[in-house]
Amino acid sequence: MALRLKPVTAQLAKLSASSLRPSARAACAIASRRPAIRSLTTESSHTTISSSSPTSELPASMVPRDELESIEESLPDDTPRPASWPHGHGDRIWFFRHFLDGLTIFSLQRNFKANKQMRTIPYNGKKLKPSKIRKDYWEPFAMVEFPEGHRLVGLSVYHMLREAHFLHSYTWDGKKQPSLVRDPETGATLDKHGRGVQLNRHMLPNSIADMAAVLGGLGKGNKIWVTRPGEVAAEDGSESGGVRVPATIYWADPNHKDYAAAWPDNVTHVDAAEAAERLAPQPLPQGNTL
Repeated sequence: MALRLKPVTAQLAKLSASSLRPSARAACAIASRRPAIRSLTTESSHTTISSSSPTSELPASMVPRDELESIEESLPDDTPRPASWPHGHGDRIWFFRHFLDGLTIFSLQRNFKANKQMRTIPYNGKKLKPSKIRKDYWEPFAMVEFPEGHRLVGLSVYHMLREAHFLHSYTWDGKKQPSLVRDPETGATLDKHGRGVQLNRHMLPNSIADMAAVLGGLGKGNKIWVTRPGEVAAEDGSESGGVRVPATIYWADPNHKDYAAAWPDNVTHVDAAEAAERLAPQPLPQGNTL
């Protein structure tokens, strides 16, 4: 009795290493951005592959950074450079709060994407993290703005605020925060679910306190510093006291800034009347967004 092969198995058996090598050479030619081969004929199926253009270019996101820099240097001055971020990305940080549960999230744009912001909410217990983000439950309570062209400073501050956001949920101290151990009203010891509820309620005050600390220069590698204390000597030989990048905070409720014990001198506060235009919803941009 003859052994019958399945159609898929029979087709796979016809393939050989010799028939795959021309395709591999074509992929290498495209990756190195050399002129692609016009026609390739395999020995088994005599398939011809043609290229519509003499060269194939990779997008800027797939080109190595060192090679991309050399390409930009060789371009004329009037040639547009491949932008890695949209214009103004990192100059502003938006802070949103859930007006029912007290959760807070950060975003680099006013119209944030819900699926990305779900990853920024720490898990404090079952049924304490929403399954999805409904934008009608979230409202902006603050916005930090840096001078134009300081996107790296904004991204550094955003990164440290995200780290501190999770540290408050996973490395809390019961001695310094007794409300996370016992119920403030009844004095009973909190279980795991009750502690998670309290952690969610503490997100707004903790986020504002972290905002004051990070804008004040706290954290290793914080780019808010132009010159760190003692890093650059003055003309008279004395050590510099350090200079920080100025930042402006627009508050929806000016009373929220009282959650922080102190604010650094490089921070300027703007009340709700002047911040109404800044905190108002903006139309979605037509270009590339993150």
